Amino acid sequence: MVKYLIVCEGKNDKDFLEELLKHLQIFNIDINFLGRDSKNKSSIFKQEKYDSKKEEVGSLYKKMLIIFDSDYEKNDVKYGGYINSEEKIKLLIIDLGLENLVDYYIVCDPITKEGYLESLILSTLPEEERKCIKLFLECSNFKDKEKDKAIYNQIYKLGYPNKPYDFSHPYFEKLIEKIKNLG
Repeated sequence: MVKYLIVCEGKNDKDFLEELLKHLQIFNIDINFLGRDSKNKSSIFKQEKYDSKKEEVGSLYKKMLIIFDSDYEKNDVKYGGYINSEEKIKLLIIDLGLENLVDYYIVCDPITKEGYLESLILSTLPEEERKCIKLFLECSNFKDKEKDKAIYNQIYKLGYPNKPYDFSHPYFEKLIEKIKNLG
C-alpha cells in the first residue's frame, strides 16, 4: 500500500484532519501523521526536524503535505502571517530538495489570511454565530482570549456537538483538494 505523510503542528490539528479524512471517506490510502507539538511555530521551518523523514519521502512515503497555521505577523514578524509563512515553507521545501514530493497548506481565516485552525473553522459559521462567540469571549473571564486558541476550539465543540465541522463550506475546498491530491 502506498503511504503518505502529513506533517501538522499539534494534536488539535491532527484530530481535525482525521475527522476530515473520515468525512472524505479516504480509506484507500495510508496516511501517517507527524505532529510538531511545539509552542514555537518556527520549528515547522527547521530543516533538521525533517532529516529523519527526508529519505523516506519518495521511497516509503509517496508524498508529504505540511499543514500549519498562518498565525499573526504582529506577533511574529519573521514567521507569522500568511506571506511570511508561505515564503519560509517554500524555502524549506527547496532546501530539503523535495519540490516535487512535498506540498503545503497554510491554515487561517481565508478572508484575513491570518490566524490558525480555529480561525478557519469559525470562518465557516454564519456571521451572527461568529458574533455570538466573540461577544461571549468579550464578556467572559477567560484569560489570554487573544492568544489561546484552545478556548475557541472548546467553545466550537460545545456549541456544535452534532455538527462538528461544515466540510461542505467553500472555505474547506482548498484543504480538501490538497489532501485528495496526495492520492
